[in-house]
Amino acid sequence: MRFCLECGTPLPDAPIVVNWQDSGTQRQSNVDTASFGQSVQTHVGGRSSFPNNFPTAPQSARPRGNKKMFIIAGGIAALLLLVFAGGAAIIGYNIIFTPKPTPKPGLTASADFNRIWVDYDVTENKKKGMQIHTNFTVHGMKDVDSYLAIYFETADGQRLRDKNKSYYSTAGEVAVYKELIIDYDPGTYDDLKIFMPYDELDLKEGKYNLKMSVDLIHKSGGVIQKLTTYDFVYTQPGR
Repeated sequence: MRFCLECGTPLPDAPIVVNWQDSGTQRQSNVDTASFGQSVQTHVGGRSSFPNNFPTAPQSARPRGNKKMFIIAGGIAALLLLVFAGGAAIIGYNIIFTPKPTPKPGLTASADFNRIWVDYDVTENKKKGMQIHTNFTVHGMKDVDSYLAIYFETADGQRLRDKNKSYYSTAGEVAVYKELIIDYDPGTYDDLKIFMPYDELDLKEGKYNLKMSVDLIHKSGGVIQKLTTYDFVYTQPGR
């Protein structure tokens, strides 16, 4: 070989060995015995050290798989940590800021009215009046702020007008209200009681044919459903 297979450096001519038999002895011709057994360092090109272009282990041959795997593993761990932190933040937000339940879209509030009855001459808080009882069931009104409202009317449907702003509506009509707290759907009231003092009807002395208009209304205003009307006779004594 005339060149090094690793670096391409020219090599000295290889010695030529000629063997022949002469009186049973082996001789060599043109043999440079001094060159054998020497290291590459001293033999190549007759130099005493490695040449400047003597090949070393290339960078690409050095192991780097562990470093690459470490970077990949670190990236996956960081991604998992980010996902976990994001999920924890969402769960914490939902726990702290749980929204108030609202009626389902398209769900219509309604009620089934059963009956109304009245106890007269009942005394409450040192006032004489009527204890009004109602029985009804509501649907689609869980967590809805509402009232049972009773308005008082004459026989021809004219509502009585309030005079002292005690039992009255925003329109200035004689009325009494009962706030409803509905935790179930449907919700049933077997005996919802409302007391109405006689003197809050604001009537002069005499006998009257009156009506109670019983309505289910929103707390913010607006009728949900009219439940019933109840006719009764009332006598206002002289004062």
